[in-house]
Amino acid sequence: MTALERRYRRLMLWYPRSYRDSRGDEIVSTLLDLAPPGQRWPTAVEAADLIEGGLRRRLGVATVDGLDEGLRRAAPVALALLGGAAAFLWWRVEPLGPPTLGPAAYAAWLLACAVALLAPARWTRPALATALAVTMTLPAVAPLTPYARPPVWVLMTFSVFGVIALAGTGPWSRDLERRAAPALGAIAVACGAHLVAQAWPDPLVGYYQPAFAQLGLVVAAAVGALAALALTAPRHDAPPRSQLWATLLIALPGAWLGPFDTDTWRATTALPPFGRLAQVLLGTTLVLLTMARLRTHRPRRTPANADPSGASATAPGPQARGVAAAMLAGCAVGLLGFVAGIGAVTGHAVATVLVCGVAAALLGTSRAGRGTGQRTRAPGSGLVARVREAGLAAVATLAGAYAVGVYSNDWTFGGWTELTRTAGLAVSLAVVPLAFAAYTAYRSARQVPVVAAGLLCAGWLGWLMLPELPAWGPVLPVLAAAGLVRAALSIPAWRGRTGP
Repeated sequence: MTALERRYRRLMLWYPRSYRDSRGDEIVSTLLDLAPPGQRWPTAVEAADLIEGGLRRRLGVATVDGLDEGLRRAAPVALALLGGAAAFLWWRVEPLGPPTLGPAAYAAWLLACAVALLAPARWTRPALATALAVTMTLPAVAPLTPYARPPVWVLMTFSVFGVIALAGTGPWSRDLERRAAPALGAIAVACGAHLVAQAWPDPLVGYYQPAFAQLGLVVAAAVGALAALALTAPRHDAPPRSQLWATLLIALPGAWLGPFDTDTWRATTALPPFGRLAQVLLGTTLVLLTMARLRTHRPRRTPANADPSGASATAPGPQARGVAAAMLAGCAVGLLGFVAGIGAVTGHAVATVLVCGVAAALLGTSRAGRGTGQRTRAPGSGLVARVREAGLAAVATLAGAYAVGVYSNDWTFGGWTELTRTAGLAVSLAVVPLAFAAYTAYRSARQVPVVAAGLLCAGWLGWLMLPELPAWGPVLPVLAAAGLVRAALSIPAWRGRTGP
């Protein structure tokens, strides 16, 4: 085995073992045949292609129906949003506050849009990768300079949009229309955000407030347009899955930009705060759950080929309910340990812990089927597995709560003073298991304990959300788009017609 072959095979380790066993020798042989004489190392392009291909296989991008094409559809939209947001923030926001390192990332994304328009197609992906690297390194570089970094929400949104643009952009040549789409879209996004800022009742006050919500409105409009295209342009008797995937891919980071300042909308001070973190967590959870539903969904069967038992192949079973119960129980333990550890056991925290505990108990006592009289005995749903999952959820909740505390206390690791506020923000982490449990209960068999658990989780979320509903702003259209995608999955496949 030559040194070049050995290095190719090392790069093939990025692929799953099953794929390496079936296709590994063929791929390595092809690469060796194409290599010029005397080559000892894989080229940078070959290494990048192998690593990307392996990651796509491991993440299921290449095997999930419609996801690969959905990435290609979402990539130009993501790049247009990146270019437009970069231009708007650099043009309208940066001059108002203390200087930040944001223009470094904004310039990189604007350059990527220009490269996509003017340069050969093979240069587009390196430009995107460079802009993504610059964006992701700003938090580490900022402490070494006299400049601040842009807000975390902005960097997170730019990073995920950048990953979508990079993953969905190929080295193949594109016609002029496709090359110009990101640049023209960026101009439209920047102008749209500017018009929103002009019509906004409150002026920009520096450090990206309220630029979050202004950009969020534009992103929400893009998500709504993608959802409308998916529903109004059916293909093969059902909405195209790739368009649904594109909608959800853009909606995921779109949910991070939207919330308004809740302090100006709060209906009453008696209710616990339901601020940006909770809104972002709930929006992200609902979009991810819709992605999971789309991944496993199969077109609804017509009466001619329906399952006589009436069972749904994609409905969550006892194991999913057990996982939801373990997540709730672990979250309750983790939150209680955190608020007790910092000495801020508030009434809101105790009530949330009780809701999680009761819902976990209700889901844990659900039975395997209607009227069977037998407890759940699904594979992996035993007591040991549930305890292990609950323990992992408790550890994850503790770690997440501590990270929230560090973030909310000016990135300090101890000596916190605003303990009540920190506890309130940490309790927002319960939104994730509560939303997952409500979704699982909705999709599961209609048993009394399951329905009660779902109503309890959804009711608690609603009690927290409704007084803050005006502050959701652009997050609401994003959630509505996710709901439209979910509704599209319920459209039955139309029977083909043989004639006019």
